Amino acid sequence: MNTVTVSTEFETRATEALKALLGRVSAIKLRELQCGSQPRSRFTAILAHIEVFGHSHILACEVDPYAEPDRLRS
Repeated sequence: MNTVTVSTEFETRATEALKALLGRVSAIKLRELQCGSQPRSRFTAILAHIEVFGHSHILACEVDPYAEPDRLRS
């Protein structure tokens, strides 16, 4: 598995949480994880290249360090 180096503690924590979550599902094999953010953007994008029962997928995640839990649910 190739993992792109992340630049902030927040990005590190987010990628580690995603890896841990995906690792709990036996049918999912993590192939590659890419993480990055745009300059002046508060969001971090994480792309997880995964395989589920032999089929390749890309899981796209957007992480916001300032989001409130109630707002995330909506």
